[in-house]
Amino acid sequence: MRKILIIFLCFTFVGCKQHISGDAENGYGVYIRSGSKYEGELKDGMKDGYGTFTWADGTKYIGEFKGNKQNGQGTYTTADGTVYKGIWKNGYNNSKKRID
Repeated sequence: MRKILIIFLCFTFVGCKQHISGDAENGYGVYIRSGSKYEGELKDGMKDGYGTFTWADGTKYIGEFKGNKQNGQGTYTTADGTVYKGIWKNGYNNSKKRID
């Protein structure tokens, strides 16, 4: 009964994330939330270090994270295949370098 309640609550609240494998707080882990997936390093339960985040529409960021946001070197590929490489800070691409 307890597992059914937890699953129900997870699907009821949009903010619920499901821990799939690895260390849920520190180290390496995999999370799925609202159709998006993160696989990579975690610190205090947040994306921190190297990882891959894939949005539900297929858009993907591969690179460095800090404080749960893209920070450092990374590659962002949109669902239509457009690729941006460069330095990211607080979730934004500061270099705006598009690779054709």
